[in-house]
Amino acid sequence: MKKYKKYVVGKITRDSKGEESLVYFPAPVEESFYAEENNLDMTKLASVRDLVVVYLSDKKGRYTLDPQLKTFVYLEEE
Repeated sequence: MKKYKKYVVGKITRDSKGEESLVYFPAPVEESFYAEENNLDMTKLASVRDLVVVYLSDKKGRYTLDPQLKTFVYLEEE
């Protein structure tokens, strides 16, 4: 059975008019590392409500941000 870790891949931002947009990071960041770096308590809704979180089995070389789809996709083996 594969093990999956929780990764933060982006966040929702709001402009001055309240319009929301998604900002994706160049690479997934493990949730615990993201929380530590940004001084967040990931058990509180206020900390996680604007984050885009996915479960990945392998961060290195298996998934990439697709610039057209604006989401992380699995990389096919060549």
